[in-house]
Amino acid sequence: MLVPPFPLRDPPKKKFCGVWNQSAFSEMSGTARDPLPQGWLDWNDGAVKIALQPPPEPPSLEPQPSGPPDQATSKLYSGPEFKNATSGALDLAAEGQGCNTVNVEAWDNMGFQSGDVTRGPLCFDSVAPTITAAPKVSLRNNTGPVTKADPVTISWNGTDATSGINHFTLFESKDGGAYTQIASQATPSFNKNLGPGHTYQFAVTATDNADNTSAARAGIVYKLSLFQENTSAVKYSTGWTRQTLSGANGGSVDFATVKGKTATLTFTGFQVAWMSTQGPTRGSATVKLDSGTPATINTNTSSLKTAEIVDVVTAAANGSHKLVVNVLGTSGHPRIDVDAFVVLSK
Repeated sequence: MLVPPFPLRDPPKKKFCGVWNQSAFSEMSGTARDPLPQGWLDWNDGAVKIALQPPPEPPSLEPQPSGPPDQATSKLYSGPEFKNATSGALDLAAEGQGCNTVNVEAWDNMGFQSGDVTRGPLCFDSVAPTITAAPKVSLRNNTGPVTKADPVTISWNGTDATSGINHFTLFESKDGGAYTQIASQATPSFNKNLGPGHTYQFAVTATDNADNTSAARAGIVYKLSLFQENTSAVKYSTGWTRQTLSGANGGSVDFATVKGKTATLTFTGFQVAWMSTQGPTRGSATVKLDSGTPATINTNTSSLKTAEIVDVVTAAANGSHKLVVNVLGTSGHPRIDVDAFVVLSK
């Protein structure tokens, strides 16, 4: 059994518990508002109100009462009371999971009103994110030069309902060994070069903005294989020539220039990449998987590029398949190279 070096789930945490105090009023220059019936805190459009001081009354020579309205007599009172207080605290956990904006106003005993101070969003989030799609591996197209390791993309997905995902942490197990961390990032995909002839498995966790971490979710085991141009798995029609070529994967290629010449790879897997040479003397060929529709691949470029992945084909299912490269004999630059094939299986 593979034992990951990471916790499967962090304990729930309570985060972003909002606090307001008198000093906050001096931090913001609010726009004057019409006097409200009493000091208030607007929580999700009025779900909670906090009474701070009584409403301002018209100027009077009579002494004004101090402190917030009494709960028993105030028709608008619907929240906690802070009598003659200059600070208070809110427990966001009482409001449940979610983010809110807090607005605070206060009045003194002379009836003077403070500005409106807004803080938010303030969130309470004790629920960890969820990994909705386990890591999967795919071969990367149109890249090179490929020398000792083959280019792949590992992708996954996750979601968090409240504070949002802050980052993902990706782990790799090679040939059934222990997991090691290979990435920590905000995006749900990662490019990596993997050595052929090995098996790989990836696992990922998600951490939200409240520092809750999900359980790790592992993908399936993948195997990466490399087939050189001279392997018995590749069958050539007549008209192909083997040539040593600097920069080629393995040091040599097979090439043909006549229309209709074919190279056929028989493999077991679900995805295959054709590695070739690009350059001003190279032309086009069709690539067909099993009985599928041929796709035309152009290997003509202004400068020479060796060991390039020029096409990736994905089968409907993992199993035995045939890939056929068919030379089109492009006028003026007909040459097509077969350097190697990369196969991904599971």
